[in-house]
Amino acid sequence: MCSYCGCDAERVIAELMDEHEQISWLAGRLLLAYQRGDRQLADALGEEIAGRFDHHATKEERGLFSQLLEAALGEDAVAELESDHRDLRPGLRGAVDGTWIGPGGLIDRLLRHAEREDSDVFPFALQLLPNQAWAEIQAVHHRFDGAPSRPAGARQTTIG
Repeated sequence: MCSYCGCDAERVIAELMDEHEQISWLAGRLLLAYQRGDRQLADALGEEIAGRFDHHATKEERGLFSQLLEAALGEDAVAELESDHRDLRPGLRGAVDGTWIGPGGLIDRLLRHAEREDSDVFPFALQLLPNQAWAEIQAVHHRFDGAPSRPAGARQTTIG
């Protein structure tokens, strides 16, 4: 998780960055399981990553990305990130195999995508979106999660 500019002080950005960190942590566990030949655990972790990514990506699309587009800010970047979401979703729904591993694999692409959001899009959005946009984004997150955002760093996983 990046925190060089302080944009993680904004609650919804902290939440999105925390979700990136959770997915990254699960991805590390998946890679270890795959390398050890534990395909059952790798597949379970892959399912959890897919579910978390889908939930996270939908929140981004309906919250932050929607507000950026409404404000006519970063249209090209939003289009690229939404394209990443569309490209990653189907692959993440499949069984864990060699397409997940290594340079250019699903995990690599997923982590690079999160890094681009953390380092580029979130600081950009924090600087340019008005306060009302952040209230709208928070409302979207509340609708999706059913409760106010969890504190950053409150990692949860269903895989032991």
